[in-house]
Amino acid sequence: MFHHATNYASHKTHRPPSRKSVSERRARPRVIELLERREVMDASLQVIHNSPYAAAALVDVYVNDALLLNDFAFRSATPYVTVPSGVNLKIDITAANAPNNASPVFS
Repeated sequence: MFHHATNYASHKTHRPPSRKSVSERRARPRVIELLERREVMDASLQVIHNSPYAAAALVDVYVNDALLLNDFAFRSATPYVTVPSGVNLKIDITAANAPNNASPVFS
C-alpha cells in the first residue's frame, strides 16, 4: 500500500522512503568498513605518575620487562611515546631502588 502525504503549507507532495530489505537496513556505511579495514601500525602511550602514596614518590616503570622510566617522580608525565599497536603491553611499576621488575608493586 502506497500513501502520498501532502504538505499544505508548501503544496508539495512527499513520498515515503522506499522499503529496504532487512540486510540493506543493517548494512553499515562504507566509511566505517574502510576504517575497520585499515591497519594501524603504531599506538601512543603516555605515563602519568599520580599515586597518592608517599612511598611511591619515585618509581621505575617497565614495559614488557624493559625499563622505560627510571626514578619517575610523583606528578610527572611523559610525552606520548610510540608503541606498536595490536601488541599486549605488560606494564610493571617498581620501587625506584628495585634491581629489576621481578617483584613489581603494581602490574
